[in-house]
Amino acid sequence: MINTPKRGKTGGSARGRTSAGNTGRGLAEISDRKHLTSREVERLIEATKGRRNEIRDRCLLLLMFRHGLRVSEACGMKLDQVDTESRVLHVARLKGGLSTTHPLRGDELRAISAWLKERARMKPAGKAFFVSEQRKQISDTGTFSTPSSTRRPIRRGSKNCGAD
Repeated sequence: MINTPKRGKTGGSARGRTSAGNTGRGLAEISDRKHLTSREVERLIEATKGRRNEIRDRCLLLLMFRHGLRVSEACGMKLDQVDTESRVLHVARLKGGLSTTHPLRGDELRAISAWLKERARMKPAGKAFFVSEQRKQISDTGTFSTPSSTRRPIRRGSKNCGAD
């Protein structure tokens, strides 16, 4: 559900008007939202095509969007949280959230399978699900990567696909 901007007594907002004066999907509506739409996520995933870490980034974005993962939750995922045989993702919530088990859809399973093949080729040490090119866990506690460095490609991708 998209949060719509509150309207004043005049029934409209100058920020929510197009150049022709018609109300459309304005900046106020977009800036008030705390989430991405399905179309915006599709565009972000499209922006990963041809990139150096396309397989990992596609899987990361898809799982974050579909399962409502925080950046720190996605970065801290371990291999044993993903059960492709049972088709479930064990989500370990942070910040006092309730950890749950989520079903995985077909496109998620394909993205996970592709990433696990790429990850196996990299031969990283440890049980981190998402790893960097240096074969280290992408983590908010590690020295290589932080949630902010995971956000950077998302921001860059959103600018490249016009979703910012």
